[in-house]
Amino acid sequence: MNKPTIMKNLLFTILLLVSFSSFGQSVFSKNFSEYFDATDYYNQAAAKMRAGSHSEAIILYTKAIELNPDYEDAYYMRGREKVNLGDHYGAISDFTNTLRINPKDHWAYLYRGKSKSQINDHYGAVCDYNKTIEFDQPGPASRIGEAYMLMGIAKKSIGDLNGACDDLNKASNLGDTTANELMKEYCKDIVELFNQFNENGEKIGLWKTYFDSGELETEAYWVDGKENGTFKTYYKNGNLKNVTNANNGMMDGAMKAYFENGTLRATGAFKENKRVGMWIEYNQNGEIIQEKVFSSDKEW
Repeated sequence: MNKPTIMKNLLFTILLLVSFSSFGQSVFSKNFSEYFDATDYYNQAAAKMRAGSHSEAIILYTKAIELNPDYEDAYYMRGREKVNLGDHYGAISDFTNTLRINPKDHWAYLYRGKSKSQINDHYGAVCDYNKTIEFDQPGPASRIGEAYMLMGIAKKSIGDLNGACDDLNKASNLGDTTANELMKEYCKDIVELFNQFNENGEKIGLWKTYFDSGELETEAYWVDGKENGTFKTYYKNGNLKNVTNANNGMMDGAMKAYFENGTLRATGAFKENKRVGMWIEYNQNGEIIQEKVFSSDKEW
């Protein structure tokens, strides 16, 4: 083989090796990124978090987010880790990104509210706690009671003591023991204590019950275990459903019922639990649809 041919073959070999090397680096680099994906970084971060290595966990959650900018859980958990390190502004940013991806994430609202309280943005915290209550679902894992309790604290911080005590009462009725203690501290001089018993274990005073999601359901006054005075029931949207009167444990006096939108549904009266006098039923347009007269619960 002559010299020019040898030189050509050598040059070809060198070019081939260079090309293969460049191609190989790009291929192997790409495959590595594909195999070590955002989930791997997330799992590693979770392990660091459980070990208490918060700063390292944040670095790994950040890598997961760099590979997947819409990684909801990574933003949320990085926010939680920033809370652990006292970086509440950074945490608020991460929880806000979580909500950008999932606007109904009640956990993100709850913890963003906590961080806002830490930087004295109590109005913003109240808004977030309200969203927690809106999007959370009643059940064993529900944080609705905690949200009412925290909202009560936030409202006290902005001077709304009546609102604070109302929220703390709701939280207490949902089983939040912290709220019960705070009510004794904050509210003893401005609100009537609810759901009390006398020394014989009988209901006395104002009693309130709540839906599982925290909204007021009933209000009634009791004397020694018997209902006395106005008895009210409510829809979950807060509108009045029924209002009646009781005397010595029996319905006695005028009654009004309402549709969920607040329009009048029916009027009538009771005497010792029995319908008496004129009873009128309306449709939602306010038009009378029937009238009946009763005496001792019997229609005339």
